[in-house]
Amino acid sequence: ETVYITKASGKKREINKPDIVLKSFQKSVYKNILLHIPTSYYAVAYKKGSSLRYSTAVHIGKPMILKLDIKNFFGSILYKTVQEMFLKQGYDYFMATTLATLCCYKGRLPQGTPTSPAISNIIMKDFDDKVACFCYARNIAYTRYSDDMTFSGSFDSDEVIEFVKNKLNKSGFQLNNKKTKLIKQGQRQTVTGVVVNEKQQLPKGYRKQIRQEIHYCQKYSVKSHILHTNLTAYIRPNGDVYYKEYLLNLYGRINYALQINPTDEEMLKYRSVVKSAIDKLDIIKRKINDEIFRLAVDFFTSDKYKTNKIYLYLKESGYTN
Repeated sequence: ETVYITKASGKKREINKPDIVLKSFQKSVYKNILLHIPTSYYAVAYKKGSSLRYSTAVHIGKPMILKLDIKNFFGSILYKTVQEMFLKQGYDYFMATTLATLCCYKGRLPQGTPTSPAISNIIMKDFDDKVACFCYARNIAYTRYSDDMTFSGSFDSDEVIEFVKNKLNKSGFQLNNKKTKLIKQGQRQTVTGVVVNEKQQLPKGYRKQIRQEIHYCQKYSVKSHILHTNLTAYIRPNGDVYYKEYLLNLYGRINYALQINPTDEEMLKYRSVVKSAIDKLDIIKRKINDEIFRLAVDFFTSDKYKTNKIYLYLKESGYTN
């Protein structure tokens, strides 16, 4: 399913959400394969054990910060590149092709799947390490968070931009020149949404936004909040909403804040509230699934269906006499 999220710029971002079966396969690929393939130390997004607090710490109090953006990041990673990545891991042509097919959509790496973030980090490892070596020789701190690259220190920004642009082009990517930012000391310096001028802190308005969403969800209900604020990414075609997906997104944003300040009492309280709501949804889903299964057993074990293959399977499994 393809949905579109409105970005801060007003433009639409395409998100490709796999169906439940494909998503299950992709989760298995991530857990059993991708999770065990090394990525660069300087890639700080989508990694277990990677803390936003520590990944932004290297940029605190620097005289200058350069922020560069990779244009159409996921969409620039082609099926062939993903296939080659699996081949390099020792898989034969058939398996590499199968895995690449499971992970790609319309010949490219899609946004919105469990596998795409990890694959992007694996494919970018060589690029990240080369950029890091270039920066190390010039005493520049470097990190990459998905498509956002950050450089801090005292350096020739034109030299860095030219080097990065050249390496990106060789890897099949392009620099998004419109998003290039050079921020000097005295100006508000942010790295992946975290203010790093003198200490790490949440950007103005971040806490207020979460507080407001929690308030609306509790006062009016999650569904009313999603529909009233027109959060299109969480509205189904039939007018219903993706409850759990929204709550997981909210939970992730609260955890983002807690990475900056793990003892933030307000955010800890909000996390507990949202987690409780997610847990209740899971309990309801399990109860519904159990009831559907019970009804199916009753239906297929009736006299009318005693020759049915489903009945025979249920009998062998001990669900009926």
